[in-house]
Amino acid sequence: IQVKCHSYADVQMDILEADLGADLPTYVDLIALVRSKIVPYVPPPLTPADIVTAMDSLFNETAQAKHYDNRITCALRAGYPGPFQAEGQAFAIWMDTCNDVAYTMLAEVSAGTRPMPATIDEALALLPVFTAWAV
Repeated sequence: IQVKCHSYADVQMDILEADLGADLPTYVDLIALVRSKIVPYVPPPLTPADIVTAMDSLFNETAQAKHYDNRITCALRAGYPGPFQAEGQAFAIWMDTCNDVAYTMLAEVSAGTRPMPATIDEALALLPVFTAWAV
């Protein structure tokens, strides 16, 4: 006697069917019942906090790509004359522009004149791309 012991998620019915092989006809009705109960996952809507968190990550990753600790240490350079001031200024201007775009978008969402982006990627795509590192 061969005993198979495996668990299947509701969305793995194709795998279960293949594993059942010749015994599949015995379980067709049960598998159909399971398939009829599958409800696709719908992610919760984005919140302003989700967008702020994603933007903070974007700012930090951008600054870290230029070997700064984070967005704060990069933007801080804008206020001090020296070899990194131009980089800090460019970064700070970009970061402020991104924040302005995001706050405007969120105000429009609150006013009901535009929908909330469906995903973080969709929200971040609204922001300008940073391309202005000083050499």
